Amino acid sequence: MLDRSSWEEALAEAGFPAGMDWMAKTGEVRLEPLSFAPGTRSVLVAGLPARGKPHSLSGGGRVARYALTRDYHKIMKKSLERLESVLARMAGPAARQGRKAVDLHPVAERALAQRAGLGWIGRQGQLIHPAFGPWLLLGEIFLPLELEPTPLHPNRCGSCRACMDACPTGALPEAGVLDAGRCISYWTIEARGLPPREIRPLFGEWFFGCDACLEACPWGTSPPP
Repeated sequence: MLDRSSWEEALAEAGFPAGMDWMAKTGEVRLEPLSFAPGTRSVLVAGLPARGKPHSLSGGGRVARYALTRDYHKIMKKSLERLESVLARMAGPAARQGRKAVDLHPVAERALAQRAGLGWIGRQGQLIHPAFGPWLLLGEIFLPLELEPTPLHPNRCGSCRACMDACPTGALPEAGVLDAGRCISYWTIEARGLPPREIRPLFGEWFFGCDACLEACPWGTSPPP
């Protein structure tokens, strides 16, 4: 069972998830991995680097880096399938009886990734890897096998709040809290409607998604190829 933050209900009441009602509906599944994949003994979490570089459209407008290449859901699915084959050779056919997931599924990816030793959760609420910074896309295999856990990473953000200060719309009111109702990525990708008038001028050149808080993170300034 993953820890339930004491302010989870308060965030929902404050409207921070905005129109993403599915977050509340799938909350219990995300908190309890066994609800998603019965029989799970371990969760293997994989990180796929978002290799895109800053890019502006010819007619103006910026696109989030992860969206500049092929659909990462398909790439991650094939990568997890290859990883599953490797596991099967090492641990036997039971490794193929697990359930794979990407962010389309009701899975607490970042919390699981932190538990799996891939990094720590930064003030912008994203996982930060010591080499790739916040530029990792996540995928999981829920396995009926007992695996030795990877040591946890300490939180290395220190007093840095560059990500919070870089948000154009003030969508990060406090460390680890995202107000989706003010988030550019939410309004340009998830939302089915127009953003509030008062924050529209703050979008700048962002056309699809927003990398402002990720680009400001000192841990992600020079990710390896």
